[in-house]
Amino acid sequence: MTISKTTKIIAAGAGSMLFVQLFGLTPLQKPAERLFGAITLPAAQASTSARPKLFVPNSRRGRPAQSVGAGSRGCEHGDLVPNTVKLLIPSEEVAGQTSYGRPQFFLHLSKSVSAPLKFTLIEDGVNEPLYETQIDAPPSGIVKIEIPKDVPELATNGIYKWSVSLVCNVKRPSANPLFYSWVERVPTTPELEQAISAAQTDLDRARVYASAGLWYEALALLHEAQATHPEDPAIQADFQTLLSEVGLTEVARR
Repeated sequence: MTISKTTKIIAAGAGSMLFVQLFGLTPLQKPAERLFGAITLPAAQASTSARPKLFVPNSRRGRPAQSVGAGSRGCEHGDLVPNTVKLLIPSEEVAGQTSYGRPQFFLHLSKSVSAPLKFTLIEDGVNEPLYETQIDAPPSGIVKIEIPKDVPELATNGIYKWSVSLVCNVKRPSANPLFYSWVERVPTTPELEQAISAAQTDLDRARVYASAGLWYEALALLHEAQATHPEDPAIQADFQTLLSEVGLTEVARR
């Protein structure tokens, strides 16, 4: 896999379990099935403003999807400043959707931090995390978190909380800044599968997933494509557009 110089991959490792501050979760309404179709755009559309919306989220409503935990003042060495940690999610109001059993998760660090970064993935209603890992002193840039193949896949129609915390205080985990969001695995449809099969490139596939409201697939494909083909203007434009459409304009500009 080719990775951009600003990307860090957090891999699985034994002994990475740490205490995590968990928040309650009430049931989300399950999404109704809908038809999915590909966005068929020319490779180089003249104006971004003239283009159809790239990401078409599900219109259903749910609980807040991102928050800063009560311990947001736990870092005492200047690690945490406004927007130091930014989860790359489509909404702060509803859970992002995926059809993948092991989606990739992304966040952005506006600067390097000295505190370790902990990632936790836990299923709704389950006490034990599905997966946890930690990276020490992560540098700035986009961080990609991959779920190892030996970790069970997300259950279809299952809802999971994923969180990132800065471990500034090992003795008082509740004081550590905590950022979290939700991911919901949804089933695919024959229409979506047909559109994906017909797509010729990762860019085409990313557009199909984006038009279907499957954020995690669209972001992962565009992130990988722009890292592999940094000189391709269409890929770079779609990557920036996808982020900008959901309010991540500052990340898109970096």
